[in-house]
Amino acid sequence: MPAFGGSDLSTLFVTTIGEGGTVPSEPGRDGFQPGELLALDVGVQGRPEPLFPLIDH
Repeated sequence: MPAFGGSDLSTLFVTTIGEGGTVPSEPGRDGFQPGELLALDVGVQGRPEPLFPLIDH
């Protein structure tokens, strides 16, 4: 699941997952452990998500 973050939204964060949507116990073919968080400089800036007020029920 990718998401932009950082103080200026210029870092793309991506979490890793195993094949078939499961988390295996060993590294994947790319060498990353399932569940790792990658921070990538992709040369573009993301857009902020709109904030919604919390509704207290």
